[in-house]
Amino acid sequence: MYHSHRRHTTMLTLLSGILFGMANLVPAFWWLSIPALALLALLVETAARRRSAVFIAVSIGIIKMLLVMSWALTIYPVDWFTDAPHSLQLAALMFCWIGTSVTIGAGFGLFGALRLVKGRSWVIRALVFAILLVASENFGALLFSIFSYGPGSTLNTNFGFGMTGFSMVDHGLLRIVTPYGGVYILGIMAGLFAYGLRVLLATNIYYAALFVCIFVGTGYLHAPRAPLPPIRVAAIGTSFPSFRTQTYADMRNDQRLTHEAVHTALSAGAEMVVLTEDQRFGYAIDSNTLYRELGSTTHAKNAVVVDSYRTDTGAESVVLRAYVYDTDAQKTYTQDKKFLVPIGEYVPSLFSMILGTLQGNAAFNPMKYTIGAVQIPQDAPARIPSILFCFENIAGLFAKDAVGTRAPLLMVHPVSHSWFHYHAVLDNEERQTLMVQALFTGVPILQAGNAAPNILYAKDGTSYRGTTYTKTDRYTITLFDAH
Repeated sequence: MYHSHRRHTTMLTLLSGILFGMANLVPAFWWLSIPALALLALLVETAARRRSAVFIAVSIGIIKMLLVMSWALTIYPVDWFTDAPHSLQLAALMFCWIGTSVTIGAGFGLFGALRLVKGRSWVIRALVFAILLVASENFGALLFSIFSYGPGSTLNTNFGFGMTGFSMVDHGLLRIVTPYGGVYILGIMAGLFAYGLRVLLATNIYYAALFVCIFVGTGYLHAPRAPLPPIRVAAIGTSFPSFRTQTYADMRNDQRLTHEAVHTALSAGAEMVVLTEDQRFGYAIDSNTLYRELGSTTHAKNAVVVDSYRTDTGAESVVLRAYVYDTDAQKTYTQDKKFLVPIGEYVPSLFSMILGTLQGNAAFNPMKYTIGAVQIPQDAPARIPSILFCFENIAGLFAKDAVGTRAPLLMVHPVSHSWFHYHAVLDNEERQTLMVQALFTGVPILQAGNAAPNILYAKDGTSYRGTTYTKTDRYTITLFDAH
């Protein structure tokens, strides 16, 4: 009997973790977070001991994150690991994938505190469970920041991949509450609904099934669509390889193509032209020369171009900086990236020790970025967009902070997925996060992607693919126009 119960618990633990992961991996399965959470609550509350409850919760968290973070394995083979054998590349990626999943999943251990209110009314237990959900996901993110701590990071809760609230944004009606708390309020709502399902599972399975059907069905109800920003915007998506694999001549050739694309977009009447992350439109070009070039191109009045590239700010300091060129005013606004990617933009201290045998690998030389401090000023005109760099979208409050007290017409999200050989999973998770951030800030967000889609998210979370204006084998100009 004991072994049968243990096997039953193991299967339900595995099922809960898998359902959690699938809610992030597949767009149509967004609702699976609710039954996953209901199973977690049931297993924690019925465990024989508190230690067993914590172990079950942590196991579910790790299984979930192994699926959520599976996109990390699609970097293999690591083209920019210039002289490392494939076996070592795979070992390094496995260490990153498993280490990240274990540290974030371990945050679920906080669910053990649910047993402290055992015997209280189900309303109190539901509230505690909802709070523990948000707390555990943030605690896991904090543990990850310790795991990935290094010269380019701080202790934080910004690594929000897998947060339940992001998957809940696909519920049409729940989007109504998103402006009041972003991913956190969605997480609270998910916890409340899930605990309600847990209560029904223990009383009447048919009512539980009806509850799920109603929850999923109402998820496809939507409020009226919000309008697009009242400007013509062009996103220049690219298919350039990672700069890590390019020579200086390759970079200069891509820069020439970027200038060609910007001229085409401005001539099409774009009032804002957005380039992908680190696209280097203005790299190593004198500002006077750049503004003469932009001014001589046919363009709409007060047109702006949004660029970004690696910028030296001192002998040992390098930041990724966005440059917003105000064509007619000949004024440049800048903003620095404040959330860096481990094993991409900096090398965590733990990784430095473990990968000491690869110290001579040239791939690590560019990974010396530091957190920047420059921000778009609060008195900038509304036509100057706020910037949300790649991976800053997964942090709960970065988008809100980027907007500040401004009311920009648009927030731009320059991103590059050139490291990945397959990124549909990452694209879906990014879609969910950008929907939340657009709703939370009340500002539309435009993604311009290198090896990633060009998409505009209206302030109600609705996504638009725009109209393809020009397409070559290296870049695609997509227009988004409310007129």
